[in-house]
Amino acid sequence: APYAAAKAGVIALTKAIAVENAPTIRANTIAPTATDTEFLRGGTGRAPTHGGERHVDANAAKLIPMGRIGLPALIDQLKSGKMAATPPVAETP
Repeated sequence: APYAAAKAGVIALTKAIAVENAPTIRANTIAPTATDTEFLRGGTGRAPTHGGERHVDANAAKLIPMGRIGLPALIDQLKSGKMAATPPVAETP
């Protein structure tokens, strides 16, 4: 619950900044859902995962509106403003 509240707070703050400063200043935020990282695979990113296996069941992607786990490369594209015409697609576990 604290993570969800913090994420919602960042989104609300971004919207408020955008409304108060438009059209002079633009405000954007990236708030990705589950992303294919070491942490999602069951690790902390500090040590190798358990043989690289996923610790996310096959139904997890069904809970995400786009129906798939996000990729770090897609977030990098969003940050750089270089969205590909066809974004990369993560494999379903």
